[in-house]
Amino acid sequence: MLSYIDKYEANKPVHKEYAAIGWKKKKEQFAESHREELDAYNAAIRYLKANLKGNSYSRKDLESEREQLASALPEQGEELEAVQADVKVLRDVRRWLNQVLPSEQYRQTAEPGKKPSVQGNLKGRQERIRQEQAEKRQPPRTQKQQNMEL
Repeated sequence: MLSYIDKYEANKPVHKEYAAIGWKKKKEQFAESHREELDAYNAAIRYLKANLKGNSYSRKDLESEREQLASALPEQGEELEAVQADVKVLRDVRRWLNQVLPSEQYRQTAEPGKKPSVQGNLKGRQERIRQEQAEKRQPPRTQKQQNMEL
């Protein structure tokens, strides 16, 4: 939010000058020569309209919120590291289970909050199809009788 406020304030005079031009041709020339500034100003306006609560902003409030969030960041980082360690163990277990289980039981579930991997599903299907085709190609085993006379 602060960066967009800075862009808005820095490019406001350029936009004001652009808006004051009354002639179409001069306005187009000015817009071409100051395209970056006008684009940055318009992007800042769009962002502020979408995300700003109310009609005005307070730089002091935003700075204090930023400092408060920065002070809370280290303790949140420690909590995140603990959770990530647990998740890593679970991913390893899932991976090894998927390698150990036979193909008919092959099942790779997606992580919570994520869609199942299409590539993972295709890989599992291809593996099952290969194994089924390999089983079909092998001729059935028949026992041969031995006729031996003594």
